[in-house]
Amino acid sequence: MPNYSFKILNSADELVAEADSWNSLWSRTGSQSPLVRAECIDLWMRRFAPEATFRAVVVEADGVAVAGIPLYLQRRAKVLRTAMLPGNEWGANGELLCDASRQDTEEIFFHLLKGLKQLPIDFLWCPTIRYEDFPWNNFCEYGMRSGHLLRTIQQHHTAVIPLYGNSETVAETWDKKELANIKRRFRNRYTPENHEFRITSDADEIAALLPDCFAIEHTSWKGHKEGGGSIIKKDMVEYYTAQARILAEQGFLRLYTLFIDGRLIAFQYNYATVKTVFCMKIGYDPAMREFAPGMILQWLINLSLLDDPNNNHFDFMGIAGAHQKIWNPELHAVGEVVFPLTLQGRIALSFHQLYGRMKSRSSCCPGE
Repeated sequence: MPNYSFKILNSADELVAEADSWNSLWSRTGSQSPLVRAECIDLWMRRFAPEATFRAVVVEADGVAVAGIPLYLQRRAKVLRTAMLPGNEWGANGELLCDASRQDTEEIFFHLLKGLKQLPIDFLWCPTIRYEDFPWNNFCEYGMRSGHLLRTIQQHHTAVIPLYGNSETVAETWDKKELANIKRRFRNRYTPENHEFRITSDADEIAALLPDCFAIEHTSWKGHKEGGGSIIKKDMVEYYTAQARILAEQGFLRLYTLFIDGRLIAFQYNYATVKTVFCMKIGYDPAMREFAPGMILQWLINLSLLDDPNNNHFDFMGIAGAHQKIWNPELHAVGEVVFPLTLQGRIALSFHQLYGRMKSRSSCCPGE
C-alpha cells in the first residue's frame, strides 16, 4: 500500500517552483489542455487575478504527485468563501488532475478532500468543466458515496472529432454532402499556385504571424460586439504573445494559417498534445467569405491530422455548433460542479436548490 499524503501550495510561485512535478502529473492525466501546466496557470493568475489568493492541493503517493487541483479564492454573495479553477473566456487554465494509470482513486480522492477541507472555503465551485469525463466523474461519484452533498449542472456540449483508426474509415463518417460542397469550393477557388496552408510551431515564426491573426479576428463579429472575444487590445495581445512563447517553446502550440495570393485569410490558434489538438481561437477575413476560408481551413487541418498517428482527437472546446456536425463529432457534456465543504456551504446549497425548485414550479404554473 502506498504512503499517501497531501500538501498545499500557497502561491503560483510555489507551483512554478514545483513545475517539473506538476507538469509530469499533467502528462499522466490523459488528454488535458497544456493550459493546465504550471507556467500557463501562473501566467493566467498574473494577468486576470493578480490580487487573488492562490492555492493548489497536491496528493502524493510515496512522494510522487498523483492528483492535484489549482484554485483561487474569492467571495460569493459577500459571505460564501469559494474556491474556483483559474480560467475564463480566454482559456481554461484550471483542471482536476489525476494520474490516469492509477487504480487507487478512492484513496487519492480521500486525501484530496482532506486537503480541500484545510482551505478557508465553503464551496468548491467549478464551472465549464467536463464533469462526465475522467477524473471529474470519478471524483464526484466518490464525493456522493462518502456522503457529501454536491450538485452538477449541465450547461452545454462541446464537440470532439475522433481521428484515431484507419484514416479512410474516419473520413467516411464525415457528412458526404457537405464534404462534397467543401471540395467543390476548394476546386473552384483555390489552386496550387494561389493558396498556401501552413502549420507553424516555431516560437519566433508564430510571434511574427500573431499580429496579423489578431487583426483578422478583430475584423470579424468579435471586434464589433462588445465583449465578443477579440484580442486586439494591447494587454490581451501581450498576454497571448507571452502564452504563445511558453507553449511554442514547450512544443504545445500549433498555428494553422491559410493564405490566398500571399494574403492571410484564416487562422486557428491551437494547443497540441500527444493525443489531441485543442482549438482555442479561430478567425477568418470576412471580406474573403466567398472563399469559405474557415471551413476550408478546418478541412485541411483534419486531413493533416489524419496523416499524423500521434493525434487521436480534434477538440473544438467551445459550445458545439451545427457547422461542426459535418465531422461526425463526439459530444461531451460541459457544466459546473458545486461541492460544499462546510456546514455553511451545505446549507447554502440546500437553500439554493430549494429556491430553484420553487422558481421552476411557479414558472410552470403562472396562473396558480
